[in-house]
Amino acid sequence: MEEQTGIVTGTGGIPSLQIQILDGHGIIGGAVTHASVGQPLTLNIVLENTEIYDFYAHSCVAHDGSNNPDALVQIIDANGCGIGLPRAIELPVYMTSPSNGNPKHVYIYMYGFQFTTSQFVYFECQARPCIRSCERQQCEADKTVIKETTLALSTTRRITTTTSATMTTVKTIKTVKSAIRFRRETKVKAVKLLTVLEMRPPARIFADKYHSNPSTKLSTNLGSTCPQLFFLIISFIALGLMPTVTIIVCYGIIAHRRQQTLDIQRTASFSGIHTESTYSS
Repeated sequence: MEEQTGIVTGTGGIPSLQIQILDGHGIIGGAVTHASVGQPLTLNIVLENTEIYDFYAHSCVAHDGSNNPDALVQIIDANGCGIGLPRAIELPVYMTSPSNGNPKHVYIYMYGFQFTTSQFVYFECQARPCIRSCERQQCEADKTVIKETTLALSTTRRITTTTSATMTTVKTIKTVKSAIRFRRETKVKAVKLLTVLEMRPPARIFADKYHSNPSTKLSTNLGSTCPQLFFLIISFIALGLMPTVTIIVCYGIIAHRRQQTLDIQRTASFSGIHTESTYSS
């Protein structure tokens, strides 16, 4: 089993390893290519088929696509352990235990963050595949070193000791196989996985979600919308015309009363003239 240009080859076929950024915390969220600052996310490294292969992930970083060391954040260290960062990386590293060839996930929770030098964040991880199962487990570097030393000493002691017991022979064979498998795993080069996330403002994220989801539609029920809109327009018009109507009504009342006053004055003047003429005759 060997690696050429980042692809592991061997008699068992190519392990299908992927790196994804998932929406929300957990592995049930959908893969995303853009997010906003502070948005809950999950960095997920997944092996689709575990019938032949196993893997562990290590040396995961986020950077701005340049070689600037100031624009780089460590997420998982060389031992496969998470590196916490307030408001960005949340510990610990999680790992699923697959059965019947189901996918295996190694993942860690994050919150959307961005470098000032770029709107794109590049997530890069190393994943080391193993056949059947890995002697080295996620975030167990110290235990692996101790186990490797113990296996080597145990193997040497059992090989130099002559015994006819069947159980001892079986244990020796298993120990030798484990040591050989561990040495083979340490020689296998890691597969480099890369994905890119675009950071966008929250308003743009909402617009993209709406346009990318055909089932999301604006309300087209005119029967329930138009009456409400009609009454709203009438209310605004009534409020706007109320002062004008009030002035017109007041002016009409004043004009009517003035006309009544003029009529009374004219009637009084006419009566006085008629009386004076009659008296003179």
